[in-house]
Amino acid sequence: MDLIVGDSDGTVTVFSRRQMLSKRIIGAAITHLEMYEDAIGGFEIISGGVDGIVTSFHPHDSRWRCNVGEESARLYTGSATAGHSPSIRCLLSAKLEDTDGLSIAYTLVCDGWPLLHFLSKGERIMTISLPAVINTMCTGYFSRSSRNANADKFCDKQQIALAGQNGDIYIMENYKISSFFSVGYPVTKLLRYRPRGLKNTSPDVLICAGHRNELKAYHNGNHLTTYETEDWIHDMTLGDIDADDNEELVLGLLNQTILVLKFQVYIDK
Repeated sequence: MDLIVGDSDGTVTVFSRRQMLSKRIIGAAITHLEMYEDAIGGFEIISGGVDGIVTSFHPHDSRWRCNVGEESARLYTGSATAGHSPSIRCLLSAKLEDTDGLSIAYTLVCDGWPLLHFLSKGERIMTISLPAVINTMCTGYFSRSSRNANADKFCDKQQIALAGQNGDIYIMENYKISSFFSVGYPVTKLLRYRPRGLKNTSPDVLICAGHRNELKAYHNGNHLTTYETEDWIHDMTLGDIDADDNEELVLGLLNQTILVLKFQVYIDK
């Protein structure tokens, strides 16, 4: 598969080798798409919609559906219930270790409620309460674990970075949520970047973009740099655009401008 597209009509179209492979009507407008990989190398396409329903399918057959928005409304125990939306804000495929050290493949889901749901094969395995509604998340190694602060290895388990609507960034490690740093405005995109030559004991760089004409980069919770843009950043990714064996940062702005940035990160840590 080369390209998967979800639209406001609730249709997901899959392209392969520059031809349309399949078209599937999900129902409500699509807000997020994610590729899920299980523990044995299999894959599923996961979609989330404005109606709060998460759907899993292959190009030619359906797998499962889960009404996450309904689960959020039932599970939320906070005092303020007005204004929360069932719309799926972000999905993330992640392999996390359980208490016995076994790797489990999850689909992590956040909607308009301050909750993080863990799905496996369409079943909600667990839900964690969050300090804020989450807009986006990504995997990586972003913070030196307090229990490993003096060890040669900065972290022995994968971490999840979560960006809140309140402008704060959180880290999940060992299924526990902790505050990391504050950007100061709602963050809608997170991107993990590992510069070439970074020491094995050094955390990844976390690039943040949201409701301001700029992007910010952080390392181990410390601000590295800010790059100003003409408009808000709608999406961003990393890729070797000019085949020079170095990754460039590609930004898509709300004013329909595409920026390709060449950059270097120097971290003396």
